[in-house]
Amino acid sequence: MNEEIDKALEDYFSKNGGAGGKRLKSADRIPGELPFVTAGEADEGISDFIGNDVALFSENTTTIDMFGSAKYRNYHANVSTIKNM
Repeated sequence: MNEEIDKALEDYFSKNGGAGGKRLKSADRIPGELPFVTAGEADEGISDFIGNDVALFSENTTTIDMFGSAKYRNYHANVSTIKNM
């Protein structure tokens, strides 16, 4: 690809906007109110609600999981290795 296209893609896609994207095993999760988003269709990909001190994923973004499933998120969340745009 050329430089302009590369830059345009970087502007739309970022590695979780600098937030999230780290694996948080079930055993390490503290119950709370923050949605924890993983890949999958069930419950819009929200697998848990956590209280861990973690980086926040920006609200009003679209996530794309490893299966190519895209979802709009109008809330802050923590994510497990998901891309946003």
